[in-house]
Amino acid sequence: MIAGEGRLHEALSRALADRGFGGLTDVQDAVCATEAQNRDLLVLAHTGAGKTIAFGLALGEILLGGDAPAADGSGKLAVVLAPTRELAAQVAEELAGLYRHTALRLLLCAGGQDPEAQGRALQEGVDVLVGTPGRVREQIRRGTLDPARCACLVLDEADELLAAEFEADIEPLLARNREGARRILLFSATITPGIEALARTVLDDPLRIDLAGAGERLSQIELQGIAVAPVERDQTIARLLRLHHPASAIVFCNRRQCAGRLAAKLQRRGFQVVTLSGGLRPAERMAGMARLNQGAARVCVATDVAARGLDVRHIELVIHAGLPDNERLLLHRSGRAGRGGQSGRAVLVVAPAERRRAERFARGLGRSVDWLVPPGVAAIRDADLDRLGHDPVFSGEAGDYDRSVAEALRTRFSEEAISLACAQLWRHVQPLAEDLGTGTASPARALPRHAFAWLSIETGALTRADMGDVLRLICNATGLARDAVGRIHVGQGTSRFELPRTEVEGVLARAAAVPGPRIWQAGGG
Repeated sequence: MIAGEGRLHEALSRALADRGFGGLTDVQDAVCATEAQNRDLLVLAHTGAGKTIAFGLALGEILLGGDAPAADGSGKLAVVLAPTRELAAQVAEELAGLYRHTALRLLLCAGGQDPEAQGRALQEGVDVLVGTPGRVREQIRRGTLDPARCACLVLDEADELLAAEFEADIEPLLARNREGARRILLFSATITPGIEALARTVLDDPLRIDLAGAGERLSQIELQGIAVAPVERDQTIARLLRLHHPASAIVFCNRRQCAGRLAAKLQRRGFQVVTLSGGLRPAERMAGMARLNQGAARVCVATDVAARGLDVRHIELVIHAGLPDNERLLLHRSGRAGRGGQSGRAVLVVAPAERRRAERFARGLGRSVDWLVPPGVAAIRDADLDRLGHDPVFSGEAGDYDRSVAEALRTRFSEEAISLACAQLWRHVQPLAEDLGTGTASPARALPRHAFAWLSIETGALTRADMGDVLRLICNATGLARDAVGRIHVGQGTSRFELPRTEVEGVLARAAAVPGPRIWQAGGG
């Protein structure tokens, strides 16, 4: 039994029961309330509140309340507009599940699909059209979509639609139809001047449903900040992921290039990462989200637009790789942590010059930023030790075979050797944030400058290698410990590094004998 079932069409109630819904969320309940019937709505609700099902129920009221859908495509039409094709695809999938026990015909009209095929489907008959503004406007221009048929228009993520300057594409659908009976439902996570202006000009006596108070939305989230130089940002992000070890995390980047570069770095360090940025096909996006929800990947590196509508069950950690452009984005991003009333953490990793602006954004949302120092080696080790101590391997039941192996180990090795082996096995399955050594001064750095020689290695920025990557390649190729390497200069195709002169001859001989990037002695300094 679905709470509030008496207000729902029987087919919709069945679909919700099929999916295990025990009751309606606050926004769904508000949209189905008696006072919301046949009204224009301005709904403010955050990501994860169940908005898609909410307006799906409202559309069901309109489309299923009278006669059956017209077979010739002349009946009522509901149009749902979303700012990105990825979000449109998600909305269409969600609504298809909600309408599975009805005769409603649904069409996705977004990029990545043949517009000719979309036009033919519209002419054959569609009851619910979900699309992006540009593609829907194109069908209007082609004459395959008559705006007068639109009985209800939903603007999902209306703040994002307006921010992306889609007004011209939306305009044909905002005008009332000939009977003046069109309902318009605006769903947004934030209230902006553009939303207020749109509500005043196109909504008819709207009911305002506000479930997205910024302070309330972020009340379950720890908002933290770390100010570091830009060159240290990626390393700090890797350390944060190692420190908190979240089951799922999102790292937001301001640009697609930043997302791709950071994701590649994290992958090379052993983090299981998916990337969501512009240019992905819907199938690629869905595969990435499936990896996150199944636990095959724990970190999503995303741009703001590509992350719209991201459906991940519980995100423990949100990291801002740089300051968001405005308060609205800070709210959108941070609000993804702690969905469903659960606690979460959002961390701003910004340049020192951005700190005051970050604080201003937070104040605008009724919050303050708890500024921290970058996590150090000791903190990561303590967190590792705590997780290791709570690992089920220490509390689970051991079989006879395991006990016999343990007894053999005790007779052959000391307690210290067994403990060291345990620590090494644990470390080898963890992502590598960096060389987590003792934290003491490097022996190489203790030598005078004249004791070093410069060598070159055939790798660099053209292969997306950073200083950490170059250092690992050097150590793998030479057999040296990391603390034996001095300064490193990362170039485009080749990089240069310092070694104690006493090591050069042996290093060149070892490097020549094993597969890997070429290493040779360089001149100058």
